[in-house]
Amino acid sequence: MKRIIPASFFLGSLLWLPLKLSAQESLLTKTVKNYSKIVYSIAFSTDGKYLAAGGSGNVINIWRLADEALLKTLSGHTGFVNSVAFSRDGKKIVSAGEDGTVRIWNANTGSPMGVLRGHKDFVSSAAFFPDGARVASAGADGMLRLWRLDSKKAYKTIPAHAGYIYSVAVSSNGEYVASAGVDKVIRIWDAESGERKAVLEGHSEPVNSVVFSPKGHYLASGSDDGSAKIWRVKDPLCIKTFSGGRQPVLAVAYSPDGSHVFSGGANKIINSWGSIGDPRTVEYRGHGGLVRSVAISPDGKYLASGSFDKTIKIWLTPWEAEARSSEMQSEEAKEIEKDARYAMHYQAGLVALENSTLENVERACHEFSRALSFREKEECRLELSKATKLLDQKRNEELSARRFREQLLRDRVVMGAKGLAAGLVFLTGFKTLRRLRRRSVFKKNFSGEVKVAAVLGDYAQLFERYMEFRAMGGSPGSLPHEDLLRLYHGVGLIDKLPREDVPYTFLLAYALKFSNSGNHRTALQMLRSGELLDEFKRPEDYAAFVEIYGKAERPETLLMRKFRASTYSSLAEAFFRAKDYGGCKKVCEFKKQFYPGGLSRRDKELEKLSHGEGAAT
Repeated sequence: MKRIIPASFFLGSLLWLPLKLSAQESLLTKTVKNYSKIVYSIAFSTDGKYLAAGGSGNVINIWRLADEALLKTLSGHTGFVNSVAFSRDGKKIVSAGEDGTVRIWNANTGSPMGVLRGHKDFVSSAAFFPDGARVASAGADGMLRLWRLDSKKAYKTIPAHAGYIYSVAVSSNGEYVASAGVDKVIRIWDAESGERKAVLEGHSEPVNSVVFSPKGHYLASGSDDGSAKIWRVKDPLCIKTFSGGRQPVLAVAYSPDGSHVFSGGANKIINSWGSIGDPRTVEYRGHGGLVRSVAISPDGKYLASGSFDKTIKIWLTPWEAEARSSEMQSEEAKEIEKDARYAMHYQAGLVALENSTLENVERACHEFSRALSFREKEECRLELSKATKLLDQKRNEELSARRFREQLLRDRVVMGAKGLAAGLVFLTGFKTLRRLRRRSVFKKNFSGEVKVAAVLGDYAQLFERYMEFRAMGGSPGSLPHEDLLRLYHGVGLIDKLPREDVPYTFLLAYALKFSNSGNHRTALQMLRSGELLDEFKRPEDYAAFVEIYGKAERPETLLMRKFRASTYSSLAEAFFRAKDYGGCKKVCEFKKQFYPGGLSRRDKELEKLSHGEGAAT
């Protein structure tokens, strides 16, 4: 049911102060609740009448917004649906999933129109070109693929990023494609030739979402570093940075006129930012989980948000709220409101002057100025003039008093230094003990809470408490490594785990686990593409690496980097003990390349024995 919003509330939005909107007093018009899974992606149809959503339910649902009726459920993906989008003509829908496929659907009938296969891992994002005949997609394999739908084949396959690509976007004229991901940069490509046109650097953490402005002159991005940025494409330069806090920004969207950018993130809040020269902001609050996706209706009236709390919410955009407020208020009502506001601020100024402290006189000046902004009256101007003169007098008195207090304070500082130091030590110790207790309780209950989350199938709240544990200085290495792996897997962030500050033994155990299950790509991620080798301390660590290396079909990229000299020696020993003489020789060759003349006597012995054994084999 659509919610009726009182005119008195809309006045706040008309003034365009920085608003923080609660779930009870907000621009919320409706909540789509008949979706029982986590929402990863949402999209409006081109006429704004329908909304498509995909997520952990492996299907795409389509609702009619007028009555919230669920019209269609599109089934075909065998994993989470990470991305959905309508074509510009509204006739087709594209979806991308963790089953490694990109699927095309008839938007009217819901019937499948084709499957695009080629990605070697999860597909995280897909977008139509304006002509509706081409699609761009990208995902965990680091490849950007550009498809022609008539042939269902990729006409360009671009190795776009070193690692997971989280988002792709196509410019409104179809000339450019933007991609962004785990390597913290945004790249812009020529959509026909596949040539790289620009690299946008500025985010300090992975980039989760990118979108072109409606005319294609600008690009907005959201990142794990907690910021949203606006880039001018032609330069390319970052012209604006919005900071909503320290938590990741997971989704960004442009208003149809390009004047505002909306962002959603891990703090459960949606922000509206003025994109060019407009400092006004609005915060939308009401979700109970992180906000994974945001979308704006084509007419610019509505904002949709999808969340880990398994709901989709529909809100009024700030300017639509302002327009509705204006329609609700007659000219007579506005004049009455001005009179009431004038009287309220004028009386507040007089009351403040009854006790003429500096703070009250400052408040009186402010209240009289506010009253004059509603009505120009001589009585108020006179009171403001008197209050201004009194304020100057009070400030001079306060200045003299402050100088006296400062001198008195300097005299007392020496006497009170020891007491102050003791108090600070006590306060610091108290805060430290409190943090230690909270961390200890979390560690003690962690394994049990992971089991509960597994039964409920919802890890989001536990992950939030885990992030609080980290903020208090808690170490992931102090938690059971198997439970930590289950938590990251449960929230779908397993690819972020190698970047966490966990002991190398955890990552090595994870790599061995994934390798034994045949998931070699994730196993190599856990090894940080080989960087983990320099952290090994025990012979069994190197033996485990050799085992993973063999099961992953011996990728040379794991060894093609400069390690410590001792690392090469220990690794060669492990290969030799495993009777992998080819691997032993290769490690010795790399050590000679990076450390000319640096082979130890044992290295030379292993190299010689490996040549002999290899020949015998």
